[in-house]
Amino acid sequence: MSNYAKPIRENQKKIRLLSLLFAFLLAFLLLLTLRQNKSYSYSVKSENRPIILKSNKIKYPISLNLDILEDKSRKLTIKEITSPEYSSQFIPNNQKTPNLGFSPSNFWVRFSVKNEAYPDLKWLLVLNDARMGYIDFYIPTPDKSDFIVKKTGKAFPFKTRDIPHHSFVFNLPIAQKEETTFYFRFNAITTMYFPLAIWERESFFRAENKMIFILGLHYGMLLIMIGYNFFLFIALRDKSYFYYVLFVIFTTINQGMRQGFFEQYILTNYNNNLLFPFVNITSVILLLEVAKNFLNLKTNSLNLYRITVVAQSYCLILFLIFPINPVIVNKFFILSLLLIIVFLLITGFLVYKKGYQPARFYLLAQVAIFASFLFANLENLQLMPSSEWAVDSQLTSTVILVLLYSLALADIINLIKKEKTEALFLALEASQQNQRLIQEQNIILERKVNERTKKLQENEIQLREAKEKAETANQAKSTFIANMSHELRTPLNAILGFSQLMQDSEKLSPDYRENVNIIHHSGEHLLTLINHVLNLSKIEAGKFVLDLTNCNLYELLDELKKIFLLSARNKDLNLSFTKESNVPQWIKTDETKLKQILINILGNAVKFTNSGTVSLRVARENNTLIFEIEDTGIGIAQEEIDKVFKSFYQCKNLPQSQEGTGLGLTISENFIKLMGGKITVQSVIGKGTTFRFFIELIEVNHHEIKSPVNQQRVIGLEPKQPHYKILIVDDNIANRRLLLKLLQPLEFSLKEAANGQEAFTIWQKWHPDLIFMDIRMPVMDGFQATEKIKATPQGKTTIIIAVTASVLEEKETLIYEAGCDGLIRKPFNDIEIFEALHQHLGFRYIYESSVDAPLLPTSEDLLTPQDLKQLPQAWLDKMYEAIYKGDIMLASELITEISRDYPVLGQQLTQLLDNYEFEQLLTLTEQGIKKN
Repeated sequence: MSNYAKPIRENQKKIRLLSLLFAFLLAFLLLLTLRQNKSYSYSVKSENRPIILKSNKIKYPISLNLDILEDKSRKLTIKEITSPEYSSQFIPNNQKTPNLGFSPSNFWVRFSVKNEAYPDLKWLLVLNDARMGYIDFYIPTPDKSDFIVKKTGKAFPFKTRDIPHHSFVFNLPIAQKEETTFYFRFNAITTMYFPLAIWERESFFRAENKMIFILGLHYGMLLIMIGYNFFLFIALRDKSYFYYVLFVIFTTINQGMRQGFFEQYILTNYNNNLLFPFVNITSVILLLEVAKNFLNLKTNSLNLYRITVVAQSYCLILFLIFPINPVIVNKFFILSLLLIIVFLLITGFLVYKKGYQPARFYLLAQVAIFASFLFANLENLQLMPSSEWAVDSQLTSTVILVLLYSLALADIINLIKKEKTEALFLALEASQQNQRLIQEQNIILERKVNERTKKLQENEIQLREAKEKAETANQAKSTFIANMSHELRTPLNAILGFSQLMQDSEKLSPDYRENVNIIHHSGEHLLTLINHVLNLSKIEAGKFVLDLTNCNLYELLDELKKIFLLSARNKDLNLSFTKESNVPQWIKTDETKLKQILINILGNAVKFTNSGTVSLRVARENNTLIFEIEDTGIGIAQEEIDKVFKSFYQCKNLPQSQEGTGLGLTISENFIKLMGGKITVQSVIGKGTTFRFFIELIEVNHHEIKSPVNQQRVIGLEPKQPHYKILIVDDNIANRRLLLKLLQPLEFSLKEAANGQEAFTIWQKWHPDLIFMDIRMPVMDGFQATEKIKATPQGKTTIIIAVTASVLEEKETLIYEAGCDGLIRKPFNDIEIFEALHQHLGFRYIYESSVDAPLLPTSEDLLTPQDLKQLPQAWLDKMYEAIYKGDIMLASELITEISRDYPVLGQQLTQLLDNYEFEQLLTLTEQGIKKN
């Protein structure tokens, strides 16, 4: 343990020593930069003034011919500067290349020129640096009474420049044999560096063309490296190449902005003085990121990696606070850049010393850029005299840096390839050693596999035989259930149909009416048992699907309450139905399945509750509808709660006399799952049970809601309607008689047939308008008969309604494919038959008045004027006028109109109208109008 810890402690000492060295260097450079460096710190003797232009000389460096005045207030104007008071305050420049350091002040520069050259020679004033933020060049007017000012700089668009050039170049208007004094005003957030020279125009552009060619080679190499390494990044997906490409892009932009090409060729409308320092800082952050990845610092030296991250964070802070005080922040950034360059050089050396070979090219790259950037930044901080070569050499050193970095990346790839080759060689050697063992094991395994395969084949044969037997048995069960369903539902149709007809008859005595009611109730109970068995069979076969329709939830709850109200009153139970205010009236769901779920659970609650309350609560939570059925019944034991949803299960504490199949909860649970929900149960023996389930909620828009079907008993047809012929086809005479007795009172032309062949013969001779066609018949079934009729031109206009006892969904598809126009399942009720006739032939009916209904609503449902307050004012006015004039038809239409939005209120108003309670309706509407 001690031998391992010793080198770690030595590395930690080296890092602490390196950190102290950097801290000392930072403090030393900080003191140097904070001292008051004047522009003449590194001086030479200033030259005579003015500058005399000769014909035999093409370039005049004028730095030593300048006079400089610092304007700390930044408010002086050209008139003040040229006044005797300030003119005497100018100080001659004694730097070969002027560099006034970082300063927020404005600097005024003055120089005089005398032209003794040939008159045809044109002269230019060149500021060979593109970083200056604000430049005002003042040219005297011909009469010397005022100045013409030309404004340009980094903070102005490129079009403001006197001559379109990447540096700042001005035409210098100088009359022959005259001496002229010119003024400059400078301001910059970078160092105040302005190497000025006067050039003969043609000579300048000849020299510039040569320089552009050389610079173009530099930028071309940078662009080539960007493209080449970007494609390497796409191919290799190595993040080192990604950061390297980003670094080269920002470095190229940085050099382009430093030399002015960025504004000249890319962003000609660029006028942001802060963009160049931002790009400069970003380039340094990326340089540090490249160093981290090139040198793999996280693996080779975690401490150096952390210092690099700190340096990046420091640069990012400078980036964020830069707009606050650009001059000071820029000065500190240049100071930091010195330390970063030294740090990267030392980091490369330390990593290379550890044996990381790719660091050699990285180290060469840092050495190449070290001198150029070190001297340039020392000049920026006025720690050494300025010279143009240090600034101009930065592009060349950048190109060298980029090329060597690219070689370093290639070296990394070669190292990775070498490591992979060595690893592959070792793996191959190990593979050869293992090959012999594998061959030996293969012999043993082959023998075992053959034995195992033989056993699996025997098991597979047995499983296949068992599966075939199970499928055969399941198919037989399904066929048996479907056939039994058909055979049972066919006589049930006659039983329920004729019992309903007898219930509507006024000729029965009370005793016989009670007997008929018992027959009808028993038939409905038998139908429920059949449906339960069929539903269980479908659940086991996985054939259940949702039939989504628009459901009036309020009406469904009212219907359920009516179903169980009598049973609850007979047992003195309090039946309570409540719903929260946010529960919508219309939802899209499978109404049949939802109704069956609620009937199953409520039926059990009423059946097994002898006293107390049975309550149904409906609530809404987001996109779910929650139903909670609570009773105060006998309860379920805790050990049986998990079993109540199993098929045919009966709780042990139930009375033996109670009827039931034990399928209701099983079917309900599967329906709820199909509707996207879940059911839970809580119960305490002797205190009661609470079932709680939720289903997915889909609301219905008002325009999708259709008018409800009239549920009143039909007693005739409205006058002046066409006389239609209807053919009834069924092999069961009882079912034919049921339809005949149901339709005869409406005075249709009716005929009947016992099979499909007989139906086709009658159709050919009689041409009925509508056929009620049974599907399962001897001689010729309903499918064949329908196809045969629909195959003729005249048969296409004949309406054929299939009437079948089958409950299989696949049969429904075959029925419509055969050509049937509608479908009614046995057992049916008279409303379904009359609705089919209305839908396909357009019949309008006369309905029996609700005289058998209670003449008045119950006390809890009595209407008050307050109930009508929610109705529109216009509707109340029309209703009052209709009642006042005795216009019953108009009143009925008005009530139908508002029944969609207010179904309960519409039902109560209809009951009052059917009971001829005109005085009460008149009073309600009149008081409702007053309350509005």
